[in-house]
Order: sequence, then structure tokens, then C-alpha cells
Amino acid sequence: MTIRLTIRPPDTTFVAKVIVFDEQGRILLLKRKANQKYPSQWDLPGGHLLQGEDWPTGAQREVAEETNLRVTNLEKVFKDGRKQYYKTKTFSGRLFDHGELPEHDEYIWLESEKIDKLNDIGDIYKDAIRRSLA
Repeated sequence: MTIRLTIRPPDTTFVAKVIVFDEQGRILLLKRKANQKYPSQWDLPGGHLLQGEDWPTGAQREVAEETNLRVTNLEKVFKDGRKQYYKTKTFSGRLFDHGELPEHDEYIWLESEKIDKLNDIGDIYKDAIRRSLA
């Protein structure tokens, strides 16, 4: 019997986030688990790039890990320090059920015009969403 071990490269300090729009123009938001950094805050899918990974590849991998969705046709929205934001309307796959989410407690598809009324979301994410609509 052969056992193959895969060693994951270490995370970097760079973070890619993706604003995912559905067919109705709603935005996918994830609620962080209570035991994580920024507990119970609404979050955009994405996360830390791995060492040697480019921005779009890292963004796609992170979205898949967190949501089970395969995003394509990423369009850069802007870069803010070590964070880079993308948007897409193109994805495939079945979104994890709420209980299956590995890093979040729940998700919502939110109409973009309701973003300013949403509590528990960082201003940088609100800004990224506004920029993605321009």
C-alpha cells in the first residue's frame, strides 16, 4: 500500500476576496463563525493566497474551499494594501448547505441596494461591493 502525502504550501499575508453575483444581481455573503477572527461578521468569499500562488488562482481556490462554487471570469475591482478584490457573475456547482460550510455559519444572497442597511459587515466590504457595481 502506498500512502501519498500532500504538503500544502504556507499561507501568505495576501488576501483575495470575490464578490459573487447571482443571476438576479444579488451578492453572496458568508457569516463568519463565532470562534473566528471577526466573529459573526458578514464576509465575502476568499482568503489567504498560498506561497507561489497567483491572485486569480488563489481567489478561485478560496471561494471553492469556502462555498463549493467554481468561479470563473474574475474581473479585478481594486487592490487595497495586501487585499485584492474581484467580481464575477460566472460560477458553477452547488453551494454548500448552511451546515456544510467549513468556515462560516450561514450565507445569504443580498440585493446590492440593501448593502448599506446590513449590520455586521466591514466598511471595506461595503466599499468593495459599491465599486463592483460601478
